[in-house]
Formats: sequence, C-alpha cells, structure tokens
Amino acid sequence: MYKKIRFGLIVPSPNVVIEPEFYSIVLGNIGFYTSRVLLDDCTPGQLKKMGNFTQRAALELSTIKASAILYACTSGSLIEGVDWEKDLAIKISKISGVPTITTAGSIRDALTFMKISKINMFTPYIKEVNKKEKEFLEKSGFEVLGVEGLGIVNSVDIAEVEPKLTIEKTLQLHQKNKEAQAMFLSCTNLRTFDIIDDLEKKIGVPVITSNQASLWNLLKLVKLEKSIKGLGKLLINSMQ
Repeated sequence: MYKKIRFGLIVPSPNVVIEPEFYSIVLGNIGFYTSRVLLDDCTPGQLKKMGNFTQRAALELSTIKASAILYACTSGSLIEGVDWEKDLAIKISKISGVPTITTAGSIRDALTFMKISKINMFTPYIKEVNKKEKEFLEKSGFEVLGVEGLGIVNSVDIAEVEPKLTIEKTLQLHQKNKEAQAMFLSCTNLRTFDIIDDLEKKIGVPVITSNQASLWNLLKLVKLEKSIKGLGKLLINSMQ
C-alpha cells in the first residue's frame, strides 16, 4: 500500500516562502500540510501573541495523521526564551498527538550536529527581535560574534528581500567576524534555498538557514536518510 509521509506546518499568516521552498525540493512521497496562525507585525509582542493561536492549529493538524509537525517560525518559537521553545513544542504535541519540533529548536540542533560553537547571524528583524534571538542562541551554548538585521517590521515584506542583498550583507558580516564557524540566516519567510551553496563557497563555512534546518530536522525525525544537494553541507553531511 502506498504510504505518503505527511508533515504538518504551523506557519505565520504572512509567510509566503516556506511552502514554495519546501516544495522546490523533490522529496518523493512527502507532503506538507499547513495551518496558518495570525501575525500582524514582526515585533516581540505580536510574536508572543501568535502563540495564542497554536491550539487551534494543532487541533486542525491532528486530523491529517501527520508523521510530525513543525512550528515554522524562528523568532516566534524563541521569543520568550529557551523554556518557551521547549514548552511550545510539548504543547503542540500533546494537543495534536504528533511529534513536534520548532524552527528555533531545529537551528539549535543543526548547529550542535555540525559541531559549531561560533556564528554570525543575519536577520530581516528589528533590533528588539534580534536581541531575543541572540539571547536564545547564547543560552543554547553558541557564541554570536556578529549580528546584522534589516529592521523590517511588516512580516510579509521580509519575503521581498532580494537574495542578492542577503548575500551582500552576509559577506560584509563575515568579513567583520571571520572567526565564525558558520553563518546563520534567520526567518522562515526569508528566501535562502537558491543561495546556500553559493554563499558557502564564498565564505568557506557552513550556512544554516531557518527553512533548511527545519527541513533537515523533519527528515531526521522520521529517519529519512536522504542526501539533498543544493542546500549546503548540513543536508549532505547529515544524510551520508
């Protein structure tokens, strides 16, 4: 009998990137099924408020017999710290009856897997959100050497950031902090899949992005050992 792997995604309502990026990768019998949670602006208060809608989203996704669920928002899954991220995943899992991960947790796990301790971080966020993210990563055991943010408040505008601008800004950031062992590109609404390999070649260190790390963690969760070319060292090394 044909068996399709179903991944449930809880996605901020303005996100228009993660689904197209996931579906740009040919993954055979894997499907992605989304429930959206309301988000107005990308500010600490709004990101925390978005968590109030997770119960409804988890209940919706409990009906599809998913293999796993991803809470697909970087800043939204870490906005209140390390315990918030862990509690959020547990809450969704209890409601849905399905193993659940978050994007923030996936980034932490990917950096740990790659044995990375020092990073640079590029985000589309405002300073207040960057501060929360830096604190989360540092409390998770990583040293954040440099941070560059674009100061975007309107969440849907993040999707309009041109990948060439992301490359330009991250190259500048790497030049300032060359001792970093990896470059982290944050936000599931930031387009990154088309530039990961090119950027890794340019800076000579692994590039970890929100959507890439989330996909990697979903595949690991269901023990799907599949090496995927074009998405950086993480999805080559971990699947070999």
